[in-house]
Amino acid sequence: MPWPVQRNLTLIINEMADAASSAIDTIDEPNRKYLRGYLAWLRIEKQYSGLTVENYARDLGHLFELAAETPLT
Repeated sequence: MPWPVQRNLTLIINEMADAASSAIDTIDEPNRKYLRGYLAWLRIEKQYSGLTVENYARDLGHLFELAAETPLT
């Protein structure tokens, strides 16, 4: 039974990454890792739609651009 769950999880993460890739690609690596994890959490655990996750990615991408070198902790 774990195989279908893992396969669905992988498909959801890939789908989310494709939709949000333009917003995520401009972010530095450490922040990109956290952002991908947060977006995956929104999509999987909160069951937000792909478009909602894409909007979150875009808006958070803008936040990271504005913050520049300021740590967002």
